[in-house]
Amino acid sequence: MPTQEPSRAESPIYTLDGLSNELRQSEIISNLYQYDYNSGTNTANYRVHDYGIILMQDCDLLWDYEGRRQGVPQLNEVLVYEAETIEQFRPKLPGSDVWRRVRENREERYHFLE
Repeated sequence: MPTQEPSRAESPIYTLDGLSNELRQSEIISNLYQYDYNSGTNTANYRVHDYGIILMQDCDLLWDYEGRRQGVPQLNEVLVYEAETIEQFRPKLPGSDVWRRVRENREERYHFLE
């Protein structure tokens, strides 16, 4: 974890002034910062994900984008799942049989994107 929180320029997030185009379903984004707020200490810790994939429907994302352009956001959140490169993910698997099922997209817990 970095010792100093990144500036807004280093960590663009989905904000009214942070994007010039709408987000798209299945878009892969990089350098995703996940913030965890602690109300007891009034602090926010974060961790960085190398990749994330957007799993919201295009129509909802476009609806929100158009609403934000008019000053009326429509969504409170965007569903994003963490994604990893195969080099990061492969060592976490318990065995070659599971890896074979993942590569063939027959393992319900994982999705393999080439």
